[in-house]
This record gives sequence, structure tokens and C-alpha cells, in this order.
Amino acid sequence: MELICRKLRLVAASTLYLKPTRLHWRQPTSIWRQPRRWNTAVATASPLETPTIQLREYQEECIQSVLSHIGEGHKRLGVSLATGSGKTVIFTQLIGRVPPQKTLGDKTLIIVHRRELADQAYRHCRLAYPDNTVEIEMGSRVASGHGDIIIASVRSLTSGHRLEKFDPRHYKLVLVDEAHHIVAPTYRTVLAHFGLCEKSPDSPVLVGVSATFSRYD
Repeated sequence: MELICRKLRLVAASTLYLKPTRLHWRQPTSIWRQPRRWNTAVATASPLETPTIQLREYQEECIQSVLSHIGEGHKRLGVSLATGSGKTVIFTQLIGRVPPQKTLGDKTLIIVHRRELADQAYRHCRLAYPDNTVEIEMGSRVASGHGDIIIASVRSLTSGHRLEKFDPRHYKLVLVDEAHHIVAPTYRTVLAHFGLCEKSPDSPVLVGVSATFSRYD
């Protein structure tokens, strides 16, 4: 494995389904105890209305590492984050920093597998992007398909014809929480819909986040 960030111990690997670039991160004790906070403002809001998101130093450095890999042409990334490191904050911040993919739109899909994760992601997205439309596709909660940020469960997306309303051409980013589940057939169905089962210059960026990539359940 290639060491790409000695301080955060980020390494690139290709051992997962779809063979993504894997960024493995272990939270340094010194940074955890004495964090430096970064102020991140949402570009779409006015200066008076912009909420300030307080990022710890290791969170910002993790985000910058992901963006650097995307800039190098990697489009399928796995990020290993320790439990309690604030992965929801990290992947939420990626939404505003990943540029649109040429002819693609600017929408983001966040895939989760539990209702509490969906609600948590919804709260973070509403805070970070107050001018964007955030929708949930889960159970009885049905998204229009036209929202800027869609938070959905795989079970709901693969139920009936619910997946069809999400046009993959309009998406720049697909985020998968608890991404060790990505080997499951239902996840593969969703990824295939967005053209993410094969390398393609026209597909959205895929970023999977998990604390336990060694699990395959």
C-alpha cells in the first residue's frame, strides 16, 4: 500500500468491490486531544446568513485528501474512518466541494441503511446547505427526484420503480455511509443504475465511508 499522508496514515489500496482507491485513516491521538478547528462557510449563502461549520483539523485534512484524489482522476474512493471521528460531518462537507462532472448536474445522493443515519444526514445537510433542497427516500417518505441532495436507503431505492426517477446524468456525487455493505446485491443494483460498476468518465464520483471495511455484511 502507498502512504499518501504520513500524519493521518492515509493509504491507497484496491481490495474492495469495484476496486476503489481506499483511503485508510486512523485518528491521531494528539490531534484528537488538541484539535484545531476550521471555519467552513457555505458558498451559496450570503455572508450574513452563512452558517459556520466547525471542522477539526483531521477532518479538514481528510476532506482535502479525498479532493486531491478526485483531482487526480480517481472516481471511486473508500474512506476508512474510526468510529466517533465525525464521518457524517466529513461527507456532508464534500458535497459543496466536489465540482460538477462536466455535462452532469450538481446533485448528490447519500445512501444509508438505517433511519437514524438518514435523519442525521438530513440535519447536517440542512444546516450546511440552507439554499439547497434536501429530500429523503425511505419507507413512506418519498422524494420528488428533483432535490439537490437526496438521502435514501438502498431498500427503498430498490423497491418497485423508485430508483427510476433519479436520473444518473444529473448527479455529480454518490456517498455511501457504512460502505462495508457495498458488496450486497441491492447496493450493486443502485450503483449499476448510476454507472458505477465500471470505470467511466461520465459517471458521478463514488465515495464510500466506513469504520469497518474488513466486514462484508
